[in-house]
Amino acid sequence: MIHCETCGAPVREGAVACDQCGSKVHQPYAAAGWVPPRETQALEQDVGASPQETVAVPTAQVHPFVRNILGFIVMAGILTSTFAWGLLVSPSVLSYLNWYSTLHTFCYQAMIAIGVALATRLRGPDLSIGSMMNMSAILIAISITADRPLLEGIGIAVSVCMVWGLINGALISFLRAPAVIVTMLVSLLARALSMSLSEGRAIAIPGSNLMQLGSARLFFNIPVFSLLLLLLCAGILVLALLFAGRLFSRKPTASAARPTAVMLGYAFVALIAVMAGLSSLSRVGAASPSVNTSLDVNILFYFAAIQTSRLLDNGFAALGYAIVTAFILTILNTVLSLLALEVFFQSIIISILALILLCVACIARGGFRRVQPGYGGPDQGLFGYET
Repeated sequence: MIHCETCGAPVREGAVACDQCGSKVHQPYAAAGWVPPRETQALEQDVGASPQETVAVPTAQVHPFVRNILGFIVMAGILTSTFAWGLLVSPSVLSYLNWYSTLHTFCYQAMIAIGVALATRLRGPDLSIGSMMNMSAILIAISITADRPLLEGIGIAVSVCMVWGLINGALISFLRAPAVIVTMLVSLLARALSMSLSEGRAIAIPGSNLMQLGSARLFFNIPVFSLLLLLLCAGILVLALLFAGRLFSRKPTASAARPTAVMLGYAFVALIAVMAGLSSLSRVGAASPSVNTSLDVNILFYFAAIQTSRLLDNGFAALGYAIVTAFILTILNTVLSLLALEVFFQSIIISILALILLCVACIARGGFRRVQPGYGGPDQGLFGYET
């Protein structure tokens, strides 16, 4: 229950004016418990504008079933259809060897999905994850072929990618640049650097210690161990962001602290890209400078899936669902490979599914996405920037 700022009388929910004295009620701020930034407060004092007239964004009324459940039903349909399709194509889809191979592919796909989920929770999707993943694999492969220690190559890859991540975060958080545009440009720069370092050719590491670690027993190889480590670190990061959001929202330094937290978050997403690149290199045994189109499509698929339900606005729910989505997409890729389809046609099928999920996300969110009060600033659009 809120009260009138003029007479102190109780104000019913949804009212725009006090029933006792007729004074205007700032309902969006009062009901959500969110304090507008100092710039908005100063503007209201200067021109006498109300919060509704400055930054309020209309939100369409959406049925709770559509808002919360429809996206899960669509994903369940995709999973069921994929399994049925796989059994019709080849019964060997359920064999132990196939599942063992699928598990390792799932590990680095899950890392990418977790990175997409974290970036989406910060300010918007990070489209540079795939390019930084390839760039880190190339840096590590170059170090191995030059007979340098493996840890040296990993350290170089971590340093370079985290610099890119900090650039992403700084442009997005401090300059308020759209996340889609910034990460797309950084992705192009990372691809150009990869082509320059590798001279446009794939770098193979046959018989290296890294490949031996990548094919070791379950839970003792690089992909599985990296995923487990990442889950632990991602959980800690989500807790830290939630705590920082509640802590900073009560302090006068909030406007300076939030951009820093976002910048460090994007740096952590870049670190995830390094872990995914290391896992992929340990399994494939080669690093290619060209980013597979299907990898970019997978990133968009993960982003669309995470946005399909309001229940996924919670950080831990988004992380868990990202892992489920990575599992579904890995199974789908396996089935499409059994069909001997070209990579181009596989990308077309996944792109269509991603487009369907994106449409479901837009319907579920009424065309707008509202950031949780207390952290993340004013209302933002589906892609993380103001509408």
